[in-house]
Amino acid sequence: MDHKHNFSEDDWPFDESIDHVTYSTKNIVHEGFPILTIAHDHDGDWQFLCGYAQETDQMAIVCFGCIYERHPFIKEFASLPRGWLAWRDSENDPWQREPMEPENA
Repeated sequence: MDHKHNFSEDDWPFDESIDHVTYSTKNIVHEGFPILTIAHDHDGDWQFLCGYAQETDQMAIVCFGCIYERHPFIKEFASLPRGWLAWRDSENDPWQREPMEPENA
């Protein structure tokens, strides 16, 4: 994913690299839906979800820098520990956070 972003790398708040692969939905990436769920998986992967797309064919792989550029508020979650989830019911609701169950539980 060799491309440019419209922010300074000095502003990058995450431990992962700007070109790190993240998971999202086509609704967020192509239709402008709000992010309603952020998951920092136990394995270190990040997911930015809208709460509507449940099928595999609705998922999208997106560069971390690109999702940050479109949704810069996610910097608030740079310290979200691995294995934690943040969610809100709508774009206007406050965020809630909690640990996720381990995947092998």
